[in-house]
Amino acid sequence: MRYLLLSLVASAVSLHPPCGVSVIKPDLAGMGIVQRGGAITNCIKSVEHAWPWTAGVCENDWFGTCNFRCVATVIGERWALTTASCISGDLKNWRVRAGMFHENKKESGEQRLEVKAVYQHPSYAPSTKLDNILLIETKDEFKFDDYVQPICLPEEDDDVLSDNLKGWVTGWGYQKQKGDINKSMEQALIDMDSDESEFCAGEGDKTLCGYDEGVPLMQQSPNGTWFQHGSGAMIDGECRLPAIFSKISYFCPWIFTTTNEDVHCIKRIKPFLFTQQVAMPITLTSSDDKSFSVDREVIKHAGTIETLISTMGLEDSEESSMPIPLPNVTGPVLELVIEWLKHHKEDPVKEEKEDYGERRSDDDKPQHVLFDILLAANYLDIKGLLQTCCKTVANMIKGKSPEEIRKHFNIKNDFTPEEEEQIRKENACGLSNVRPNLSNGIQINATGNAITGAQEATAFSWPWQGIVCLVDWFGDCDWKCSATIVGERWAITTASCVTGKKVSDLKIRTGVFHPYSNEKQELRVHVQAVYTHPSFQPNGVTKQNNIAIIETKEAFTFGDYVQPICLPDDDADVLTDGKKAWLTGWGYPKKGGSVEHTLQQAQIPIDNNEVCEITWSRTIFDSEICAGDGSKTTCNNDEGDPLMVQSPSGKWYMHGNSAMSDPDCKLPGIFSKITYYCPWINALTGGDVSCIKRQ
Repeated sequence: MRYLLLSLVASAVSLHPPCGVSVIKPDLAGMGIVQRGGAITNCIKSVEHAWPWTAGVCENDWFGTCNFRCVATVIGERWALTTASCISGDLKNWRVRAGMFHENKKESGEQRLEVKAVYQHPSYAPSTKLDNILLIETKDEFKFDDYVQPICLPEEDDDVLSDNLKGWVTGWGYQKQKGDINKSMEQALIDMDSDESEFCAGEGDKTLCGYDEGVPLMQQSPNGTWFQHGSGAMIDGECRLPAIFSKISYFCPWIFTTTNEDVHCIKRIKPFLFTQQVAMPITLTSSDDKSFSVDREVIKHAGTIETLISTMGLEDSEESSMPIPLPNVTGPVLELVIEWLKHHKEDPVKEEKEDYGERRSDDDKPQHVLFDILLAANYLDIKGLLQTCCKTVANMIKGKSPEEIRKHFNIKNDFTPEEEEQIRKENACGLSNVRPNLSNGIQINATGNAITGAQEATAFSWPWQGIVCLVDWFGDCDWKCSATIVGERWAITTASCVTGKKVSDLKIRTGVFHPYSNEKQELRVHVQAVYTHPSFQPNGVTKQNNIAIIETKEAFTFGDYVQPICLPDDDADVLTDGKKAWLTGWGYPKKGGSVEHTLQQAQIPIDNNEVCEITWSRTIFDSEICAGDGSKTTCNNDEGDPLMVQSPSGKWYMHGNSAMSDPDCKLPGIFSKITYYCPWINALTGGDVSCIKRQ
């Protein structure tokens, strides 16, 4: 079987540049040498809205006037960058003025956004202004248009911030401590001298001055994209000494973490993000090479972090090729990929072209259309990306045809809608955009975590992990147990967790890492119904069949933080004595303890049932799994935690659901075996959730 991967029209990459591109081009000819002593000394007036990322920070007074305080730069949909010394006091009085050119008036293109939160660098020293940098999170999103755009942040700048090289600055600050703020934005080109976390820029005739704090120091890359390399941190009040800037590349990890990965420096690699590409020409032709012919440029090679490490460079095709820079966003790019993904065929390949069906011409004569066969060099790597990021892409890479393509082609071996739906279910599970750290769970934490012997998981690396909570009289949703997302409206937990609870008071929290806080990515879904296993006995000693299925009112929103896990239809070669599995949860280690503050994970051994029976002094049934030992096992309130194994293809499968734990956290945990309950799960969910073969 061969796969055709025709992805992404090359020219389309530049349609929606995500950062560092201004619709209105700045005038760089003046070089800031006009001797008129502006705020940025010896600067020139900039072209209106030519620097769409430069914004003002202002504070409302008693009269409702928003007084200019410093400069900020827009770096994301809800994020701006400025100095820690700029903002203080009540945040409700502060605003970010984006699309601003004249300081003394509000123009049609200006956006004033309220401040939701500010994040001062933890090492900021007010006396020395060291690490004088701050992130502003706005309540609403910036609307990117001709007047407002984000600037790019560089991960590396060794070849840029060298002595005697120059950078551009923009702002409104005033020349002397008691001077007036400039009425319009100004710009200047200044010299640079770099250090580790900060660098100097400017000289006696061109430097920063009062209220120029937060101004961006920028350079333009060869392809025209603008990068912010510095943020004005310390400025001479007399406007004579070079200014000191916070070096952006030094603070990249902090920015990346603080913004919850919303903002990252350009060369930072996210899991499953395309990192390198090569374009090559192809021709789509009909079988007679006359009646239908279209030239296209497509991506020959698209690498993930694994291939970047292994190849350390681009792979050239036999044809002439050219590198294509990829924007640091995935959504719009993947939408473009969809159009150029075609279908696999089991027919023999002839002359390196393959027949993909018929196209009807105007005279209604069938014309067979053939496409050049292209297969990404790292197809196995990007297969996971395609399945994770876009269902349509995942469907098409498996050989399915969306309705739009059906209008033009009659695919002889196309799937029926029912077959397409089944394939979609089988392939849209068990993948995480954030990869879990599988090295830290094998160490034993001497202090005893919730799952004893566990360590903190990487945030959002287990996106199927949810929480069942119970709404109290005050409207708070109190943690009860774990739940595992297995479908668009379905989750699995323990029967003992939900028995006796009023369904209308139950909710499922998804996208959770810190259970004690309501994070911005968290969603709470109402429960429609709860189905406990019919053989479960609430008062039974063994807690056999301690499993329940939760149906939600609303569908889960799958994305970076929420994904379903796969359920296996067989586990004979997986759940054998001595094999390892992964366990995640928040439960607490001792009676009267508290739930862990972050999601925990541990790798635990699968135990022999006969040995486990002796340990527990009870029968281990065919519907159960015994896993864990004295150093790593489940504990109090670990009910509903998933027991997981990763398949060779990288997908995660839930093999067990924590059903019974030792209160003293010493004995192995007992889990409900998922494969045993597959028929019940499939029937109860009406086929929405089914167990599949491990891939």
